Amino acid sequence: MITIISSLLSVLIGVFVSSWFYTRQEKKRIKIDTARRLLGFRHHLTGEGFTQALNEAFIVFSDNAIIVKAIEELHVTATSPGKPDIENKLLTLLKAVCKDVNCLPDNINDTYFLKVFNVIKN
Repeated sequence: MITIISSLLSVLIGVFVSSWFYTRQEKKRIKIDTARRLLGFRHHLTGEGFTQALNEAFIVFSDNAIIVKAIEELHVTATSPGKPDIENKLLTLLKAVCKDVNCLPDNINDTYFLKVFNVIKN
């Protein structure tokens, strides 16, 4: 009887641990994917890719108050006439996203977040 109970208990513990680990890994994967697309599409801020990733970021990073606030501030700035200080708001958001997914290298300065790589064909 004790063997059956201990077997069932170990199976239940295994299921809960596996479920918790999978949920955590999936959430991390989604965050990294969203961060990758935000940075990848930053060359075209009004384009579909960046807009979709930014709209998705509200849900994906909803557990991070700093990112939610940065998105709200970027939205207010982007809808303001003349778009004052939009580069700083975008920089704040991108750095917060990178910090959340643990991919913020120390040796990268702020201009690399705003500078994009576009290859022009001659």
